[in-house]
Amino acid sequence: MPKFEISNLVGCWNVRRHIIDYRHDDVGHFKGAAEISLCNVVSFITESNDRNTLLFVERGQLSYAKNKFSTFRKYKILFGSEGVNIYFNSNQEFFFLRFGQSIQQFSYNCNHDLYSGNFKAIAKNLFQLKWKVKGPRKKYYLNSIYNIIDKR
Repeated sequence: MPKFEISNLVGCWNVRRHIIDYRHDDVGHFKGAAEISLCNVVSFITESNDRNTLLFVERGQLSYAKNKFSTFRKYKILFGSEGVNIYFNSNQEFFFLRFGQSIQQFSYNCNHDLYSGNFKAIAKNLFQLKWKVKGPRKKYYLNSIYNIIDKR
């Protein structure tokens, strides 16, 4: 199994996501693309410099509850000597991935919701990201597969 390395992230990725919403007894699917690229971001409050920053942009179509939606999300990825910190576009830290590990677990608290995540590097061009989300109004599972389609 490959180890997680920053050089494996940069490029365009095909994204497929399966969603199970336990609270509303429904399922959804996402199909789209993500681009991970080097960028100059100077708005981080951190000791690292902007040459260590990647931008993650994902766009696609979400089918959920008999409806279709165009979706968009953006993250900033700041890497250091031991791994990468993933930030929301608002500069709030989301989770951390350690270099050299093919399987990792992490969590994120958002108000009263707990996001429990799992990252798995399947191959140099393929990784999986799973989330279990529980809270007063949320109870769902996300299983996302990222397959590289254009290495930059």
